[in-house]
Amino acid sequence: MNAGRSEVGGRRSEEIVHDQSELPMTPRIERIGAGTEDNTERRDLLAQSHEIRRIVFVEEQAVPAELEWDELDEISEHFLAFENAAPESKSSGTARMRVVGNVAKAERVAVLSRARRLGLGRLLMDAIEDRARTRNLSIVTLNAQLSALPFYQRLGYRAEGEVFLEAGIEHRAMTKALD
Repeated sequence: MNAGRSEVGGRRSEEIVHDQSELPMTPRIERIGAGTEDNTERRDLLAQSHEIRRIVFVEEQAVPAELEWDELDEISEHFLAFENAAPESKSSGTARMRVVGNVAKAERVAVLSRARRLGLGRLLMDAIEDRARTRNLSIVTLNAQLSALPFYQRLGYRAEGEVFLEAGIEHRAMTKALD
């Protein structure tokens, strides 16, 4: 397996490239750099991310659209998960990461229902943690929906504080110290 890199939105985009024999079944992650530089590839990848978020959060979970979209998208790095490494593979998961002080904040983690239980959520979180390390950040925080708490606990996140409502859904803050 080799790590390939390409430019997206003026920033480095990383994707995992596998031997041809592995292509049909091996998921891949692409990173979309933060920034406002406009190009077709970046717009296309962000549109895929937004469509996944629309389906998961707005349609499935009834989050009001006006709460889902915010100005933080432009200053965040985005990640797309693909079910396999084939170039024609469709994106099935997304997440964003932004830096708040000296902490990475994972947000908008979503995987389409057809692709759940394939490990894409774990791959997205691994990508965020790897990117945080690259940026010399040693902590990742997130606000987890209560239904997703066990998933994040399996990844080493620790719940903190009380339950709170975000977009009408119960959440808990979680933190993970990176090694």
